[in-house]
Amino acid sequence: MNRRLLILGSVAVLAFTCIGSAQAQNDISGSLTVDKRFLTSDAEVPMVDFYSKARLELKRWMSEDLLTVVSAEVRFYDLSGVSSPSGLAEPDRQMPFEILPWEIYLKAHNLFVDGLDLTLGKQRITWGTADKLNQTDNLNPDDFSDIFDFGAKVPSTAAMLAYTFPNDWSLTGVWIPSVRPVLLPKAGGFNLGGSMDLSPLLGDAQVVAQEDHLDAGLFDLKHSMQAVKFAWNMMDIDFSVSYFHGYDDLPVPTALTITAIDQDSVGIRSDSSFMEEHIVGLDFAGELLTVGYWAEAAVVFPEGANIKITAPGAGGEPIVMEDTIVKDEAYAKYTVGFDYTFSFGLYLNFQYMHGFFVERDGHELNDYFLGRLEWKFLDDALKLVLGGGYQVSDWDDLSNVYGFFVMPEIVYKPYDNLEIALGAFVVEGKGDGFFSALDDQDQVYFKAKASF
Repeated sequence: MNRRLLILGSVAVLAFTCIGSAQAQNDISGSLTVDKRFLTSDAEVPMVDFYSKARLELKRWMSEDLLTVVSAEVRFYDLSGVSSPSGLAEPDRQMPFEILPWEIYLKAHNLFVDGLDLTLGKQRITWGTADKLNQTDNLNPDDFSDIFDFGAKVPSTAAMLAYTFPNDWSLTGVWIPSVRPVLLPKAGGFNLGGSMDLSPLLGDAQVVAQEDHLDAGLFDLKHSMQAVKFAWNMMDIDFSVSYFHGYDDLPVPTALTITAIDQDSVGIRSDSSFMEEHIVGLDFAGELLTVGYWAEAAVVFPEGANIKITAPGAGGEPIVMEDTIVKDEAYAKYTVGFDYTFSFGLYLNFQYMHGFFVERDGHELNDYFLGRLEWKFLDDALKLVLGGGYQVSDWDDLSNVYGFFVMPEIVYKPYDNLEIALGAFVVEGKGDGFFSALDDQDQVYFKAKASF
């Protein structure tokens, strides 16, 4: 609790420092989102322990060319974390919440020369032209807190220097001081141990103790990350090429040690680390006959990752095995898409994606087709939405290896700054793949978002 208060106090001090007395230079904005979700499986409707959130952002121009931004996000959860009577006296368990410093940075425009901008601090650096399904957007770690919010990211501390040429072409360089890991959901759901079957090693023994260790030695300046991007416009089409050297934000398992405790039980220790990689990106976007289109591709050069498994063997000699988690082979991930608004107000968005965010081996990439229909009427006060996606893992076995989701939603906007939504996530699938892994996550939800 003391750490939370320290974070909140630090954000408050920064905010009040920026506010000052010249209110005309300040831009304060924010939102409050109430998000309630209910599982529909097994004829029961239990509430999901998911967070609602409030975000506050303050921007202030300290001078004509100097901007400061301070923002924070508060996430508060539905269910109490109390597990004993003594916990009833602990407010942080009764009312679980998290305070997350979001973006906190300063940006100096026209530094030394016209067109040269420097941004320092915790910031969201968005690269790529696709609609959320960006293959070249690798500078910030993924935010998997909400597994249905595809493409969400967490801002990270960085230094970004960008120069805009007189013809509006630009060159951007980014330095990130250390590895930034993924933010996973509280409920887990991601398997870092690969697909190896341990039953031959365990036999009838029961796992009674388990330890998980992460190589935190990578969180230092020696393992900083770098990126550069060149962007230009030609024939009314926006292009960019990019290069990123860093580490995948989702850790990979490097060692698994099974230790005998007694004749019928064992303990397991797993060690994980972050894999180095180089990524070359290309993207473009434009419009043809009022149809917007985009495409982006990333060629990934992974360092590769192997896991070493050690287990007790007969006669006291350990059994040592190795398995490949990620092959040391280059592969390409890409997204193409388009959107169009019909004359009667129907909006269509469609994208094809080869390789999802959590897929990082060229031999295990799946194909995804994602679409969204929106229809507004009653002067845009009411909106009907139908979203969905289909995953193909094996084109030769579509009936046994697949995954899809459907997301119907109705949105009512009684005021300009308030949206109320009622919808559902319906997911089905078999075999491997991101969508099929969510097969038991059918939900209905209610959301209300007020913005200012």
